[in-house]
Amino acid sequence: MRTFAFRFHARGNHGMVTSAEIFARQVDATGVYASMTPHFGAAKAGEPITVDVRISANPIMEVHPIIAPDMIIVSDQTLLALPEVRAGLSEETVVLLNSRMLPSYLAREYGLAHVAALDATGIALAAVGRPYPNIALLGALVRLTQNGIVPKAGFPLEVARAVHEHFGGGSRLLATSNLRAFEQGYDRVQRSDTAAAPSAPRVPHSVSRARASELSFGASLARLSEAFVPTTGAWSTAQPIVDMDKCEHCLFCWPLCPDKAIAVSAEGKLTGIDHDACKGCGICAAVCPPKFSAITMKEKLE
Repeated sequence: MRTFAFRFHARGNHGMVTSAEIFARQVDATGVYASMTPHFGAAKAGEPITVDVRISANPIMEVHPIIAPDMIIVSDQTLLALPEVRAGLSEETVVLLNSRMLPSYLAREYGLAHVAALDATGIALAAVGRPYPNIALLGALVRLTQNGIVPKAGFPLEVARAVHEHFGGGSRLLATSNLRAFEQGYDRVQRSDTAAAPSAPRVPHSVSRARASELSFGASLARLSEAFVPTTGAWSTAQPIVDMDKCEHCLFCWPLCPDKAIAVSAEGKLTGIDHDACKGCGICAAVCPPKFSAITMKEKLE
């Protein structure tokens, strides 16, 4: 058995670290070596995070970020716009996406050869009542790893039992609802395996990295080009829309915006929202007085 590399790309508060941990722990329990390495600090809700999981028949010594993954698990389709999410993908990489779109469409849209998809957020809302896609995606991941990666019979049942036990400390209802999300994720995932479209932009097979001898302390940050500087706007899955005809410029929203994304003129009038800075937390829409209802949240698909 060779080493298999799984790279989880998620947003803070999606619960994907929990899913990666459960997956790695249960693989390790089968007698195969598994490791989990998160690569983030104190992540805010919505902030992109990465978690690496490796599986091997031999002890795993690597802790560096995975450069060429066998599979990536993406908790939000909009994360594919980030260069680091697509970095290192090849024509052999399987991409598991949380999306309402068909995997065949996603394969054509993004120029990918192997795509699996399911509406993990929709499953979570129906089963758990919360928009956390992690457990449905875990179910899909277990389904996709049954062909030679984790060959042990009964592995899905063991992971399901681990999910139930993990959430059982909260309440019986929470445990059974997450178990339902896991089962539906396992059952509903669809996969498309085709040759990547020739006209689609090609994805690099590896990440170009400077040698350690070429870098001084902090030099890597200074060398980042403007195109790769992250903005909080890239975190959002929804964005606020202001109906200026309804807005009365009460400015209840302005001091509560955590990202200073709301623009106000010198005359004290709300002039708009900077979507490059807005992470889509929805606070502005929540505090907008109901008699005005000038701010509404709209799902961002791209």
